[in-house]
Amino acid sequence: MQRMAWILGVGLLAAGCDEAATTTSASHDTVSSDALSSDASSTTAGVTRGPQKLLLDGDPNGIWWSESRQTLYLADDNNNRILTWQDGSGFGQAFPLLAAPASGSGLGGLVEDWSGKLWVTRFGFGTDGAVLWLAGDGSTGKLANLDVTKRRLGMAIDGAGNVYDSWFIKNGSARIGTVAKLDPAGSETPILTSGLQKPVGLLVKGKYLYVDDQETNAVLRCALPDCKQLENFGNVTTPDLMSDGPGDAVLVASHEGVVVAVRPSVANQVVASGLQEPHGVAYDAKHKRLFIADHDPTSADGETNYLHIVPVD
Repeated sequence: MQRMAWILGVGLLAAGCDEAATTTSASHDTVSSDALSSDASSTTAGVTRGPQKLLLDGDPNGIWWSESRQTLYLADDNNNRILTWQDGSGFGQAFPLLAAPASGSGLGGLVEDWSGKLWVTRFGFGTDGAVLWLAGDGSTGKLANLDVTKRRLGMAIDGAGNVYDSWFIKNGSARIGTVAKLDPAGSETPILTSGLQKPVGLLVKGKYLYVDDQETNAVLRCALPDCKQLENFGNVTTPDLMSDGPGDAVLVASHEGVVVAVRPSVANQVVASGLQEPHGVAYDAKHKRLFIADHDPTSADGETNYLHIVPVD
């Protein structure tokens, strides 16, 4: 299905939205790009493949590369908004989301559906879990009737346009995780209800749905649409969000300061290292580059967060 045009492209400021006060740094003393990456920084025909390190006025969690609009979208947890970045113009607009609850912004995974609407999870800390949306006219809202006690984390979309989220609930000291398929009308259907504790990263690649579990350090997968059998795909220490990668690779961010490529029956390969605490990752297959949202975990105030661009071959 052909995606519809979306008017929130950089340079077209929607009503009620502010310009992002985001600065960039052209520094190339960035994270090292390793196993899948080329040797040197490069910019070809206006496209930056990196490595490049961009300072952010915000704290990105989920990020999404829109192939149709050649735009990167970033869920800024510090300011409860969606930021944009494009080649040539850099960081552009900031689009505020539905007002954050008292528990905080808590933004997580981010996806774009076939109509061009953006969807992002809100963690909620057991009282305000939600799935928010941002439409092409600048309007925003959340799916109605979802259980607010579910601590929502990852998001994914499949080739048929179905959107999924991952969440967990607490039962005493135990965590019970689930992956569900969302209905835009405001309901969800669980498709993975066992074998998960704290599912964070979520991805659909080919016929498989992939999920990583931050509690067990496992990367798992099941075959859609029913996901009857959950199988181990690999292991990553303290995994966070994930993205598609080249070939049969799934790219997973780790709080150990690396992004790794996980493949079937092959040892993990480090794609990027020397990071602080990577959260979101997004792969641009056309230009063979990876975007990494790098969170500074050392300070609650004056955090130094970065967007890294790393070449991936």
